[in-house]
Amino acid sequence: MQAGPLASHVPGDRDRLSRLMVDRRLRAFGDVFAAGDAAARADPDHYALQRCRHAIPMGKVAGHNAAADLPRLPLMDFAPPPYVPCLDLGADGPEI
Repeated sequence: MQAGPLASHVPGDRDRLSRLMVDRRLRAFGDVFAAGDAAARADPDHYALQRCRHAIPMGKVAGHNAAADLPRLPLMDFAPPPYVPCLDLGADGPEI
């Protein structure tokens, strides 16, 4: 897996999967914001996984920040959601 081809047109540092390194506001370079498979960092200490669990909330923050940056309104920090795994414990009763 690696970042989509559009990310290759943005200058800046990348990880080994070609994802753009972003700051806590998901800014990659200048006035470019990245999210989802194109963004490598979820917070200063952890890398984001390429999953919808990170992509959807990252997209909301990156979209907000891209729009807010134009008129110089306050930007939001991205905070990854708490990790909650899905676990299937099987059927809840005897099989018929």
